[in-house]
This record gives sequence, C-alpha cells and structure tokens, in this order.
Amino acid sequence: MKKDERLDCDLIICGSHVVTMNNEEQVLEDAAVVVKQGKIVEIGTKNTIINKYKPKELLDVAESIVMPGLINTHTHVAMTLFRGLADDTDLGSFLDKVWAAETHYITPESVAVGANLGFAEMLLAGVTCCADMYWFPESTAQCAKQIGIRLFAGEVFVDFLGADHISQWDTRIERAENFIATYKNDDLVTPILCPHATYTVSEEHLAALAALAKKHDVAVHIHASEAEFEMDTVKKITGKTPIQVLESAGLLNEKTWIAHGVHVSKEDRDTLLMRNTKVAHCPASNMKLASGTAPVCDYLNESITVSLGTDGPSSSNDLNPWMAMRLASLLQKNSNNDALALPAKEVVKMATRYGANTLSVSDKIGQLAPGMLADIIVVQCNKPHAQPIYDVYSHLVYSARPDDVHSVVVNGKVVVNNRRLVNLNLHEVSKKMHEIKTAIYSNISTPAQG
Repeated sequence: MKKDERLDCDLIICGSHVVTMNNEEQVLEDAAVVVKQGKIVEIGTKNTIINKYKPKELLDVAESIVMPGLINTHTHVAMTLFRGLADDTDLGSFLDKVWAAETHYITPESVAVGANLGFAEMLLAGVTCCADMYWFPESTAQCAKQIGIRLFAGEVFVDFLGADHISQWDTRIERAENFIATYKNDDLVTPILCPHATYTVSEEHLAALAALAKKHDVAVHIHASEAEFEMDTVKKITGKTPIQVLESAGLLNEKTWIAHGVHVSKEDRDTLLMRNTKVAHCPASNMKLASGTAPVCDYLNESITVSLGTDGPSSSNDLNPWMAMRLASLLQKNSNNDALALPAKEVVKMATRYGANTLSVSDKIGQLAPGMLADIIVVQCNKPHAQPIYDVYSHLVYSARPDDVHSVVVNGKVVVNNRRLVNLNLHEVSKKMHEIKTAIYSNISTPAQG
C-alpha cells in the first residue's frame, strides 16, 4: 500500500514486545498498537502497521514493552500529605495519628495538592486507573480530569465527624448523589460509594448505602477484614465478621470490592464467591502495619477475583504498583512455603485484567485488543537491571521499576512522554506540598534527635 493511501489514526505505539493480556494471552514481538478516537483499532507487526496507518503521533521506543496500563484498585491518593508521618506502628495507632492530623489540615485545597502529587507519582509509574477513597472527592476528581488519569471515587462515609468536618449522615448522602450526578457519564471519572469500614459505619447505614448503590447503579469500595483489632472490634459490636456484616447489610455483590481481605475464614470466602465480590490486595501496607498476609492463593484457587492496590502513601509509603506486584508474589511463595505459588503471569493479570474485573470495566480496560479503551504504557528495558529478558512476565514482576516507564497513554491521549508529565507542572505542586508539610511539621511533636 502506498504511503499516501495509508489510513489515518491518532497514535501508533511500537515496542519490542507487546504484552496484550488479551483472552489468548498473546505476546507479540516487534509489534505496534493503533489508536484512534480513544480506542485501540488494531494490533500487529510493526512493519504491517506502519505501512497501513498514518499517525498524527508516533511512540516508537527501542527496547521496550508495550502493555495495558496498570490498575490500582485501592488507594487514598491525597494521603501523600501525610507520607512518613505515622511509621513503625500498627494499624490502630497509625489511624489515630493520621486522623488527628487530617482533622487540622484536610481542606478541598490541600486534598487537591495531595491528589496532584499522588496522580503524578502513579502516572510516572505506569498506573492509568485507580480507585480512591478519600475526603473531598470532588477535589480529587477535578485533579484527575486535569492530569488525565482514570479515577473511581466517591463520598466517604463514617458515622462520626469526618476530616471534612461533616457529621450529618443526610449531608453525606446528598453529597454522594451530587457527585454521582456530576460524573455519571464522565469519560475519566466513575462515581462510586466509599463506606470506610464495618467498624466505622453501622449496619443500618451500610444497608442504606446498599440501597443507594442499587438506586444509582454504582459500585461500592470498602475496607474489610484488614487487621485483628478490626476483627475483634466488629465481633464485639455485631457478633459477626466484617464479611458477615456486609452480607447482612446487602452490600456484597458483583459491583462491590473489599480492600485487604486478610483475615477471612473459608465461610467468608464462600460468601464472597457466592456474591461475586472482589478483593483488592495491598501487600505493602499489610506487611508494614503487620496486619497479616491475605490468602491470595486460596482466593484465586476458589475463583475469587483478586486485584492489586498500593493502599495510601502514608501507610505503604508510596504508590508503586511494581512493588505491589513483586511483594504479592513473594509473600505468597513465602507464606505457602511454595516457590511455585502466585507465578509472575498471574500477578500481571492481577495488575491489569483482574483490576478491570474488580472495577466492573473488563469490557473497556485491562487488555490490549481492538475496541478497548487505549490505556497503554511503554516500559523501557535498556537499563542494567532490565537486561536480559527471557520471559516478559517475570521481568515485569521481578525486575521492572517505576522509572522504567517511558510513556503513558490514557483514553487515547499521551499523558506521560519520555518520563515527562504532559498536563501538570510538578515543580508548582511540589512547592505547595512543601508549604503544607512545613505547617504540619511545625505543629506536631517529634522525638528528640541524637
């Protein structure tokens, strides 16, 4: 075909390896992905694609892996504000310290600063979609739209005065419905409901949220069965496990996912499977807070969907999906005393396909295939730690790092190009963060040095 007869397209992305994560689990060598109007049009050999299509923009990175964008199914993005504030402590003490700081320093404006920094960190690490649970979700959503990352977020529900200084339940319901109305058909932001946990929201209110989710056809994102203190607290209050509470409240279904799921009995897992409820596994924070090790292999063997989360940057302490991938595999090998447990390919599925399934968007993202939304990353493999490559899945899980991510495409638009954020002035965000940090640091007691 002559060059002047080539078909128009918006973008062509070329790579040494194209890891599709499609149904056939194809890995193509010296291949390319064609993007037009935000969607993938075709995938094929580089020569075929270049001869067939005429792009407005070309990403052709030598020694690279082209793959679906990574999906972070549990985080608290704006908690970058409190990174390193409450380290080397258990979950209960961690929450006490962070919640106290939030009460004084969380505003729509500070959340925007924290969210921008967190989104920058995630995009530069190859995360194209995340599920957030944090105060003032409207601020976070506006930042997501500006920087160009896919976001699942919504009103946070607790039964006490929150860091957003709201205590009335009806006010939270109203805010949730306003957020849903604003973003119901948005191309980047998907509204959800975010009850914090079964020890911070009553069973009566959880049931009300189940009805609200059904009314608006939105998903629910909640912490459950994370730590022993939580299990004991919920047992004393309700006589049940957190999973049993959620089942009684009618919150468990195919559009609900729980964060953590560390302490779950076989009975609890059977309930999750019956309801097709998913699990967001957060190995870094579970290890750091000594919460325990989630039974990921049991979940997967029992056909329960498990995806990956970084948790918040004040408990993990970063938003590094590659660390989450590596730790997930290593934890299961160690805890099961089985070097074959949770192999690399399965971990990559957790970070892509299973993440999309968790968020009920597996028909849109999570794999590279014609008709899917173009959420794509380019991982460069030319550094000493990245050579040689015998198996791309092993490389991605056991060797890859955030700074290997060269370019990022979300919804067909390039948002990171050669490790440069396209839509955000990171220097200005860092300057604002430093000002907030200085205010926080000047008002907290610190241990004597020396």
